[in-house]
Amino acid sequence: MDATLSSFGATVALIGTLAYLAVPNVWHQFSTAVTQLCEIAIQRILMTGEEIETTIGGLISGSVPGKKSSSKQFWKPGGKAQQEEDFDGIPVATEPKGGDVEVKTLPDGTKIIRRPSSSGYPTIEIDRPAGKPGNHTKIRYKDDPPPEPPPPPPAPES
Repeated sequence: MDATLSSFGATVALIGTLAYLAVPNVWHQFSTAVTQLCEIAIQRILMTGEEIETTIGGLISGSVPGKKSSSKQFWKPGGKAQQEEDFDGIPVATEPKGGDVEVKTLPDGTKIIRRPSSSGYPTIEIDRPAGKPGNHTKIRYKDDPPPEPPPPPPAPES
């Protein structure tokens, strides 16, 4: 990892020097942008497995289970504003995918996808790599409170 960061730093320094020599008056904007990109890159490289699980747990926190399907589904209050806050709080770069779809890829390969839903609710999907628990999860954001989970079935009498 140290070699990767050293190579990355050397590349940024070279590009910065060339930009400074070519157009000195844009040096400040360039250096600010590079600093922000470096911070995101380092956060992504250094994100541990525990931090990944905490990030995913934070997305699901405050939600209730939704309908049963091949995906784990949850309802979360707050609508689009909460969806944006949850997605924007993930400390990795955003990849626009066209339309209203954006993706953040965590170091372990987990993809966090922000998109509108065909059912009308803003949605965050969590696609985990094979072998990870909860391979596919959907969180739907409603403006009104989420529905109450169904009560557990009565215990059988003995």
